Amino acid sequence: MIIERTTGNTVSNYLQKKIWSQIGTEAPALWSTDRKDSAAIEKAFCNLNARTLDFAKFAKLLLNKGNCNGKQIIPQHWIEESITNTTVNGGEISYGYNLVIGPAAYNSFYPIGFYGQLLYIYPKKNIIIVRFGNADLNYNSNYWKEIMNQLIDQL
Repeated sequence: MIIERTTGNTVSNYLQKKIWSQIGTEAPALWSTDRKDSAAIEKAFCNLNARTLDFAKFAKLLLNKGNCNGKQIIPQHWIEESITNTTVNGGEISYGYNLVIGPAAYNSFYPIGFYGQLLYIYPKKNIIIVRFGNADLNYNSNYWKEIMNQLIDQL
């Protein structure tokens, strides 16, 4: 609601204007809404829907600290703050600005979805891994985190 009221745009439109169109995506990204009528509100805390390739382009933007083809799209300091371990103000040491922070040895990080979707970003080796699909993670919420750690151990 803050974004909508201050910008005059929906969250999806604001994302499209400020980031999505700037990184060469092929299709708009849209958020799911809380209901199906004209009073619907986009659920900005989750449920961003986009094509896999477009999410890979967003991951590349994060890998490049907000820079895309020489243009700073997201402030570099924001990216750096979001992937810095902290316990300030009660923050979890492994979770910054909605990015999960991987093991210190790898300096990796990743946004993760409700069903195991993730954009694994491993700057040290300039690697992006995009994982999409439907998975019920009730049995082990750390499943994909463990898989990614095992995978990057081999790279």
